[in-house]
Amino acid sequence: MPKLRRLTRKETEVSLPKQPPTREETEVSLSKHGWTHAYGGEDPIPDHSIHPRQIKALGLINAIMVLPSVGTGGQYGIISFAMPSDSEKSLVPLVAKFTVQGVFQSDETVTIRITTVFDDGSTYTVTRSVTGPGTITLNTADLLPDQYSFNKYIKRIEVAASSSAPSTMVYVRGIIYSIEL
Repeated sequence: MPKLRRLTRKETEVSLPKQPPTREETEVSLSKHGWTHAYGGEDPIPDHSIHPRQIKALGLINAIMVLPSVGTGGQYGIISFAMPSDSEKSLVPLVAKFTVQGVFQSDETVTIRITTVFDDGSTYTVTRSVTGPGTITLNTADLLPDQYSFNKYIKRIEVAASSSAPSTMVYVRGIIYSIEL
């Protein structure tokens, strides 16, 4: 068995580089982010967001498929929802894409209802309607209220669909791209 020894002060000291990293270095490595601040530097991105290459490099983007059943006669069908993988985490929606396909009857309108549910129980709902096959795309600003407070966490995003017709041959499928924090 090897003999243990106490490390000297010099062996335990950590040396920081003399210059903070360049913007290019911070855009691809979050580990260097703290160095910029340690030397009094600001975030390389003015709005303090994470650069898309950082998100992609870290594998943080989730693509969650939602398949709500389409209700008839103006009633919503069974809700499909997106949730974080862990109940302690929160979703940050980036983009939600919904494809409406099938055979539309004359004057049939399909409405998709997207409800963001926060940890305090409050909700924010957005609806979008189509009268024929197509794609509906929503971004973060569409999925969050104008006065969104970042001290609230998103626990789930619920998606429901309804048709104005008494019966329908239309279906909805969607993908919600989000970050899990």
